[in-house]
Amino acid sequence: MNQFALITGASKGIGRSIAISLAKRKFNLLLVARSAPELNALKLELSSQYNVSVEVFALDLSVHGAAKRVTEWCTDNAFPVSALVNNAGFGVWGKFDSLSIDEQLNMLQLNVTALTELTYHMLPILRQNQQGYVLMFLVRQRIRQCLHWRCMRRLNHMFCRLAGPLGMNLKIHPYQ
Repeated sequence: MNQFALITGASKGIGRSIAISLAKRKFNLLLVARSAPELNALKLELSSQYNVSVEVFALDLSVHGAAKRVTEWCTDNAFPVSALVNNAGFGVWGKFDSLSIDEQLNMLQLNVTALTELTYHMLPILRQNQQGYVLMFLVRQRIRQCLHWRCMRRLNHMFCRLAGPLGMNLKIHPYQ
């Protein structure tokens, strides 16, 4: 398979599992996460075990402008991306007023803003292929840890509305 799948939060947990699963299906992979050593170890493991091409980009997606940098990396290297897996994210526990506002804003930047920006910026690349896929992880627990249930439902609704009009042969799979 000549196409690539771009996976965020790929060095651990669900992202790592998805990377392994797609490598087994002979997808070439673009892995993005904060930890360069973990990404490089996964690259070596997957490329040797499944004979697929694996490229890595160590980057903190919670940093403003990081999503655009990922898209530029894909464009500059002419990676034919046919699948985007928006998996990066985290949650914080505790009462709203007892948690650091910086930590809460960082979480929202990663879980909401970066996901939206990356999807937006990657759409032109995904549309170049006959068929593109976007998988968005709207993990309830991640959001529930800091927000009231009603707010969580509104965020889920927002992402479902984002997914609806993407169209042009893209299949959007919100995973909850």
